Amino acid sequence: MSGMDYMNSSGLNVLVNILTKARNQHGEVVICNLSKKIQELFLITKLNTLFQVTTDVTEAVESFKL
Repeated sequence: MSGMDYMNSSGLNVLVNILTKARNQHGEVVICNLSKKIQELFLITKLNTLFQVTTDVTEAVESFKL
């Protein structure tokens, strides 16, 4: 998500729907490379408690290696 500087409620809804579909299939979603502005949005909306958020793709991939 490194190229995103703005997200509205529609974008947040898409992410929540993706997470719901993934978890219904016993999967997971990891969000990485959030801009400062979107990090703040995730904090305000408490989406940071639903999604696993990492700083980069390498960390995201490593999170799946358990």
